[in-house]
Amino acid sequence: MSQALPQDFFGYFNACHQLNHQGNKIENIFASKYKYNWFVKEKEALFVDRYPVFPYDSRYAESLQKTLTLEALEKELFYGLCYVLSKQENSISRDNRLCAPLILFPASISLTEEGYFISIDRDNPQVNRSLLHQFILKNENISKGEIAEKILALVPKPDFHADLRLLLEEYFHNIHSSELLLFPRVWNEGKIRKFFKEQNPQENEFTLIPAAGTLLVEKSQNALRIGFDLEQMIQKKAYNNCLNDLLTNPSTKATTGPSIYDFRLNVEQQQALKNSQQFHNSIIIGPPGTGKSYTITAIVANAIMKNQSVLVVSKSKHAVEVIRQMMISDYDLKDYLIHTSGHQYKSSLKAKLRKCLNGIHQSRGSHIHATKLEQQSATLQQLEEKFERITDREQKLGSLSFSEKLSTKEKIQKWWWRNNFRNHTEIWEILEASAKVTAQLEKDIGQYSKEKIRRTQSANVNKYRKSISAFYDAIDSQSFTDYKERVEKIDHQKMLKIFPLWLAHLNELNGVLPLQPDLFDLVIIDEATQCDVASALPALYRAKKAVVVGDPYQLRHYSFISQMQQFQLREKFNIPNEKIYDFRNRSILDLFISKAQQQEQVSFLREHFRSTPSLINFSNEAFYEGALKVIRSTPEFSQNAQWAIIRTDGHRNEKGVNEKEAEALIQELKALVQKYQNEKQPPSFGIISPFNSQVVFLNKLLKNNFELETIKKFQIFCGTPFHFQGSERDIILFSFGLCNQSHAAAFQHAGKAEVLNVGITRAKSFQYIFQSFDPQSIKGENYIKPYISFLNNYKYQQEETEAHDAFQLEVATAISKNQLGEAKMAYPLAGMLLDILWISPKQAVFIDLIGYPGDYQGAFSMERYKTLERSGIKVFPLQYSYWNKNKADVISRLRKTITP
Repeated sequence: MSQALPQDFFGYFNACHQLNHQGNKIENIFASKYKYNWFVKEKEALFVDRYPVFPYDSRYAESLQKTLTLEALEKELFYGLCYVLSKQENSISRDNRLCAPLILFPASISLTEEGYFISIDRDNPQVNRSLLHQFILKNENISKGEIAEKILALVPKPDFHADLRLLLEEYFHNIHSSELLLFPRVWNEGKIRKFFKEQNPQENEFTLIPAAGTLLVEKSQNALRIGFDLEQMIQKKAYNNCLNDLLTNPSTKATTGPSIYDFRLNVEQQQALKNSQQFHNSIIIGPPGTGKSYTITAIVANAIMKNQSVLVVSKSKHAVEVIRQMMISDYDLKDYLIHTSGHQYKSSLKAKLRKCLNGIHQSRGSHIHATKLEQQSATLQQLEEKFERITDREQKLGSLSFSEKLSTKEKIQKWWWRNNFRNHTEIWEILEASAKVTAQLEKDIGQYSKEKIRRTQSANVNKYRKSISAFYDAIDSQSFTDYKERVEKIDHQKMLKIFPLWLAHLNELNGVLPLQPDLFDLVIIDEATQCDVASALPALYRAKKAVVVGDPYQLRHYSFISQMQQFQLREKFNIPNEKIYDFRNRSILDLFISKAQQQEQVSFLREHFRSTPSLINFSNEAFYEGALKVIRSTPEFSQNAQWAIIRTDGHRNEKGVNEKEAEALIQELKALVQKYQNEKQPPSFGIISPFNSQVVFLNKLLKNNFELETIKKFQIFCGTPFHFQGSERDIILFSFGLCNQSHAAAFQHAGKAEVLNVGITRAKSFQYIFQSFDPQSIKGENYIKPYISFLNNYKYQQEETEAHDAFQLEVATAISKNQLGEAKMAYPLAGMLLDILWISPKQAVFIDLIGYPGDYQGAFSMERYKTLERSGIKVFPLQYSYWNKNKADVISRLRKTITP
């Protein structure tokens, strides 16, 4: 396999990234931030007549040229063409006008003896993507990126304005473009302002007019900051350790010992933590509800305990915020982590730096030594080994007790075990001791982590005070250019000794950290499925080791690059023609999966904690081949479905909205709000539809029907699956927004694996599905038909097996006879076959039968016990040798098990 040179690899993805981020969020040019607007007054000639230059009679020309010269890194001039007028939805500004050009050309001005002139780069037109995102598609099966390509293809044509009008009306609802026929005659600024005064445009009604002019805009910070890093990486012509291992060399495996955090994790999570230390690059596949954030925080804490610096990044600010909250709640590290993705991150960072400079440190707490944690971990290991010895002995004793013919040696063994190991309650003592040590270890770890960082800060603040002061001045800079100059002079390795944990949004990374190879010992990219390769490269360049976390069956990033553009860039940069370099369709998770040399580098989290069998089983079978083990599978959750289908006779109209279905959803939501109105901890509600047009309409209904206080109280949020990826709600109301007459393309979009999988796995407790179509009318091959079939025919196959042994029957009969509840024998749960699942009115208890020969002779591991206990199921191991002689005492102990 041919390898791309580092400069070509970085150059290719930088070019892809720049193309993908062409255009800016320009929505209202009359906003105060646009200070140098200029409109062509009567007839457009610069573009139509292909003039090389055109007189620029703006009274701000001189000031504009100065600004472009002094702030070239931050601002750029565009020549806009074909303006869109409307009213902005959910605008927080009093000026809710939408007035922006649809097409943008990079522009420049020059001063000659005759005055100022403007010229445009007609070979590099851009589409204002923020406008496209507001338009409502008629056909969701075509992406707005593909439509942007079609628009750009029209620009060179002589009659482009007429073709543009037809194209927009073909693909979007509510586009009024008759005025465009007047082009190249244009509206001037006065006419545009008059339109807003007299016409009172409505939300989602768009008027396309012939207009042209210049506007000065802030460069896209995404393109500016990520592109700035990529440009530097091109110049360095070398990979760092992490990328070199990923792209050129077979992965080497380092040795690493156990972690003190292993006791908190299941087997797969432990492996993920181990991989983060023994491989330069590792992957965590985290399907919905499998505890990936919990795993990430354990990996972070483990690295900090080893005096390593950690950077956690994501394209999703919500994902970063979840990790931040967990690091604070589980490890109390609010004062020590640096979170750069919050609204006030600069103020917070400056405040922490100022405290260091002023000598203000948190007072010393009670001191926890690492040796104490090691001793606690060792104690847990010893208890587990002792547990295994007891259960192993009990199994052997059971086999000997029921064997008809024994050798002399076996008879002696049997006599010895029966007469010399009389503490039959020791197994319960071990579990009780393990629980106490675990609880204390949980408490001590948080305190130790905080104390360790405090000591690190105290030891290094005086030593590196000059660096802290310089970093404070850099953060305090008002200009990005000034910030870059200052921050490059700082030795960030010193800063990381004071603040070893950083949480950042990928697009903001360059704004707070220098581009230094291997700056962090470990970089973790969360929600990696949503992250394109180019956006991730600057973070990986700063990493000695990297962990990417995601799910191949969830939604990927949007791309506006055409296949032809991508092909041309591959040719230009000598990039191999391999699918993994497909910027449009491959995420950073895909790249890591493709390049991993050893299967051991990949950890698949299979224990699903979030929801119940009826909510996850379809996705489990359809997308994960039944690999997920659903922990909440006790009869409490499995005997009934946690969803309801609400059928309507709604119709999806030409605007892509099923109004009747939406109204039915709002009525159901009103009933739920009323039901939980007086709860101290009310459930959270989410509303999901695969179609943006349906979401827009639902949001209108929400605003009209619910007070802000109610929306906040129930955390009501409405969006597409893309908006919900990485989020969850207690109750989800899912609107398909389809009908029998809907186009096949609409069914195809809603039934895509990644769209449906994300949409139907956000509920923790209950889901309402709103359906306005006959399943037989479903068009094309997609996942909707099998999903509806699953709902209509759902029956949870979690039945007891018929094969029972005498020990099982005796215990189950005793539970029933003593009116302790119901005993379910051989009950399958989360991939385990529980000997007896005892359902009492107060508590579910797993009775692990040990020693009686047969299928249930063996004992579960203590790790499995902990998994069950995390899901709310208590564990009661029961040895046959003790039951056989002490049935009354066992019944008494069972009663105490469910007594608070």
